[in-house]
Amino acid sequence: MKLNNYNREAAEGMLYMIVSSFEGDLEEIMILHDERLDYGGWFFNCRLFYNDGIKMDIPFVYYDGNEWLFTPCDWQSGNLPTEAKNIDNIDWRVDDTETEGIIFEGQPMLAPWAAEITEQREERQQRRKSLGNQLRDAREEIGLSLLQVEEETGISEKTIARIEAGRTNATIDTIGTLATAYNTKVIISK
Repeated sequence: MKLNNYNREAAEGMLYMIVSSFEGDLEEIMILHDERLDYGGWFFNCRLFYNDGIKMDIPFVYYDGNEWLFTPCDWQSGNLPTEAKNIDNIDWRVDDTETEGIIFEGQPMLAPWAAEITEQREERQQRRKSLGNQLRDAREEIGLSLLQVEEETGISEKTIARIEAGRTNATIDTIGTLATAYNTKVIISK
């Protein structure tokens, strides 16, 4: 997604889409601070809201046109930057992978040898879609609506819909809860 015509709501939606792909229990993202960077980049300091009520302030660096972003290597660190001028003080990685960014002219960037990121992301997306299709098919086979599943499991309709669409990285506990509610087994393949 490109943020040429910046709109905070669109940016929050884009960030939510990317971050929820590796943070399965994410409920909402709110941008607290944003700054335009060089090389088509954006710095975002965001508040993440989770289904269990936990809130966390996390910075992200996003470059226009990518389907991934830089996240801090250590989210638990108390020294996370809240402004772009401090982004070179910590180590960054791509999404939740082990692919680290390098600091170039004060910004995290991908090293030239990190081209496999796109392929890895597509593989993860395919696995999520396969799992989501299995769960949706099982739910529909027994005739349950999303609302009925929410009432039975406590998992929100919104979360179930995202899992079934392959747009979120569900926890093993959530997958197990849904499979049990549907009285089915799911196959998670590499």
